[in-house]
Amino acid sequence: MAVSHNPQLDFPTADPDVQRISLSAGMAAEVASLCDMGCVRQNNEDRVGVFSLPSGGALLVVADGMGGHAAGEVAAQMALDAMNEACVVDLAEPLPTALRLALATANRRILDQGEANPAQRGMGTTATALALAGEQAWFVHVGDSRLYRLRNGQLQQLSEDHSLVAEMVRGGMLSEADAVDHPCRNVIVRALGSDQELRPQISVEPLSVQMEDVFLLSSDGLHDQLSPVELANLLEAPPSIACLALVNLARERGGPDNISAWCVAWSKADRGLGARPRWVAGSSCEGRSPRLITRFAMDKVRAPAARSHRPPGL
Repeated sequence: MAVSHNPQLDFPTADPDVQRISLSAGMAAEVASLCDMGCVRQNNEDRVGVFSLPSGGALLVVADGMGGHAAGEVAAQMALDAMNEACVVDLAEPLPTALRLALATANRRILDQGEANPAQRGMGTTATALALAGEQAWFVHVGDSRLYRLRNGQLQQLSEDHSLVAEMVRGGMLSEADAVDHPCRNVIVRALGSDQELRPQISVEPLSVQMEDVFLLSSDGLHDQLSPVELANLLEAPPSIACLALVNLARERGGPDNISAWCVAWSKADRGLGARPRWVAGSSCEGRSPRLITRFAMDKVRAPAARSHRPPGL
């Protein structure tokens, strides 16, 4: 169904939350997040969170709840709470182990609450988390939210979609082209609250991180509306601009789902907020408001031809 464009709906009501996180003597990360209801849904079942790690660094989480009003958002918040408890409040294990235990705890709690409360039975949530510690990073993931890394202008999806069509593509039963518009593309086969046996994707070894790397954590309300080229181009901007522009563009295309993003840019510790070496906004944006610069960024990356979505799964 076509969605008419209303320019007044383009910009979210809130600005991104922006922080600078010290990671080591020479490295820091500028992070920005935005969690938007979109243009169609009547409530927001997405949740984003940032938690300071005891030894320094931070844990960033995106959770996309499922189950309708008073259920999906509950499951998503339970995922964030379990992450905070296992990795921050009661951290007693190596970080990769704590991330795995956090998902197991959230899964058990969501299932138990659904059994105890019929109105919340069947609720669940995706969860994608990125832990920044020193000059290393780890991630844990379940569902169809995503983690991307932009390096030297090349965008790579690090997470694996746990959806029916993604499994069909990986199994050779469906082509990547056919997966884009498949009627079952939103059917998730793994999520918190869906099964007692949880099979998350976990980075056992730390992720390779280089200076100027950019990470994006997103719910499907974002990455389903933008092409990989558009994601990569906008991620060259400072995180606050990139985050707002990404969500704006998803809203401009109808915003049929809740839209969430974390943008994370690694840089030298002495660099100021908003500085990105590959980003040149142009002199016409000097001294202008962040929202005007964001509009400029959106105009730069709009593809003149039809968009080509990345197929759901690597």
